[in-house]
Amino acid sequence: MSEQQAPDSLPRIQRLDETVVNRIAAGEVIQRPFNAVKELLENSIDAGSTLVQIIARDGGNKLLQIIDNGCGIRFDDMPIVCERFTTSKLAAFTDLRSLNTHGFRGEALASISHVAHVSIVSKTAEAECAYRGEYFEGKLKASVKYVPGNQGTTITAEDLFFNVPIRRRTLKSATEEFKKIVEVVSLYSLHYPRVGMSVRKAGSDGLTALKTPADSTVAANIRLMVGAEAADALIHVNHEDKQLEFSLDAYVTGPSFAGRKTQLVLFINHRLVESARLRRAMESAFTEALPRGAQPFAYVSLQIAPHNVDVNVHPTKHEVFFLHQDAIADAKRPKLGADSGEAAIAAPSPGQHRRVMRLQCVFRMQRSVEAQADAELCAQFRKLVFVGCIDRRLALAQCDCDLLLLNMQLLSEKYFYQVMCRDFGNFEVLALSEPAPVRRLLTALLSSPAYRTLAGPDCSTAGAEQLIERFLTVLQSRSMMLLDYFSMEIDSDGNVLSLPLLLKKFQPDLDYLGVYLLRLATKVDWNTESACFETFCRETAKFYALKAPFPGAAAPEPGAEDDAAPHSTQASQASTARRDPIERSVELALFPSMRAQFKPDTDCRNSRAMGKLVSLQDMYRVFERC
Repeated sequence: MSEQQAPDSLPRIQRLDETVVNRIAAGEVIQRPFNAVKELLENSIDAGSTLVQIIARDGGNKLLQIIDNGCGIRFDDMPIVCERFTTSKLAAFTDLRSLNTHGFRGEALASISHVAHVSIVSKTAEAECAYRGEYFEGKLKASVKYVPGNQGTTITAEDLFFNVPIRRRTLKSATEEFKKIVEVVSLYSLHYPRVGMSVRKAGSDGLTALKTPADSTVAANIRLMVGAEAADALIHVNHEDKQLEFSLDAYVTGPSFAGRKTQLVLFINHRLVESARLRRAMESAFTEALPRGAQPFAYVSLQIAPHNVDVNVHPTKHEVFFLHQDAIADAKRPKLGADSGEAAIAAPSPGQHRRVMRLQCVFRMQRSVEAQADAELCAQFRKLVFVGCIDRRLALAQCDCDLLLLNMQLLSEKYFYQVMCRDFGNFEVLALSEPAPVRRLLTALLSSPAYRTLAGPDCSTAGAEQLIERFLTVLQSRSMMLLDYFSMEIDSDGNVLSLPLLLKKFQPDLDYLGVYLLRLATKVDWNTESACFETFCRETAKFYALKAPFPGAAAPEPGAEDDAAPHSTQASQASTARRDPIERSVELALFPSMRAQFKPDTDCRNSRAMGKLVSLQDMYRVFERC
């Protein structure tokens, strides 16, 4: 049927009246009174205010008033200030790529003026007096008049949704709407502690529900908003990723805080927003890191390069899109749940809560591990398939179609150092079956041929007894610290009773215990805290690392596998008898743990700790020629 033959009953497409369009748009931006408060509060912050007061009557339905001491609105801008798409923050669409303010579309005041009676009083620093304008449906009702007033802006919205009765009927009670206003302002007070904010009900006896001082801090405002218990359990987390162009600043409650519900406050580029992907990552990190049933509080501020963020997604701007969203979520997850920033939240051991360490030197060690990690090698390590050990120091693994030779001595030392940094102060105990006398171990070491092999030809054993006593004094004088931070117990008689357990089902070669004690006494810098902790962690990692059998040590006894196959062939029995139990623990415990958690650094690449031996394609070509 042609257009000319269309029946009269067919609906015609027609242009909506501008008033209808504006009211529909206003209903999308201003859905409840707290939306209006949020928009106007952001305008006040953009104006450089240091004090913002919010006054509400009947939950904001009858009256909303926002008073600030910001830069004010120029007199010449007053006639158009409530028109749609008038803004001082955006000139071209490309400006969205570098946007660093809250507002940008020029819709907030326009939307409010289409569903309420609006008046604005403002004064700039240069103006001699203030001026006042009244607005409805985006237009100035009468000429702007001069009035007394201070620098800043006062915006008053009365009878909200008076011309949208359906929306008004859907609002909650005045008490509920007022509580929501207080909640929104309190969240902004966390992100802008330098801005004093207050919320009260209208009237001479109006209740002040919220008041934060200017020049406050995030932690102080959390104490006001959430309570002293949460503030006392706060952990400050900082992280920066130059590759993904984002930084993280967060305050998270530790395991000692038990809230009634989980509360996550997320700001992205200074906007209070929702991001389901980031929220899931945060909740997952907390679930793994905190005791079962814990309900944490977390304030998280993400700064993402403006050119990577699209804020023009939702009318209320409570959702944003940004590049690398999944990568940032995955990168942020361990920072909140593990070992970055100024503190660590660690997964509790069975039956006990892990301590939260607040030592700056430990945080620096942890951050250094993160910063030096080679992303490509980390990804490669996650794909490794264990093939077998050549000896204690070398192993074979497959990555895709390549067969790699792994220098396990170097790699395991780096891995155990990372474990020392990650679990600092929270090690389980590796109890020795018998006390290990320090004197006897050091005496045997200094008098053995192995000492010259390990220490070098220039080593001296002159005055060995005095040296041993001095070494023992060094260790015993730090016994409390060793036990507290490293689960290493040395009793008053000079016996080692326990060591830190770095990995379950794996223990170091105890033939090297004397060497370890000697190096602790001589190589650890006991004079300063930061140097002490770092050198102790490195020496402990060196002790735990895989290495050749101790010179002169007895050959390893046959493993339990011998008894499991009494009827096997002579060849298989000999093979089983020769199998080193340490190599067995590499396959069953160390390698799986490293594959999941180890973060190789660039040194692993430069030292060829993961060298390619051959690829399957090369082998196929060889066999094809045979």
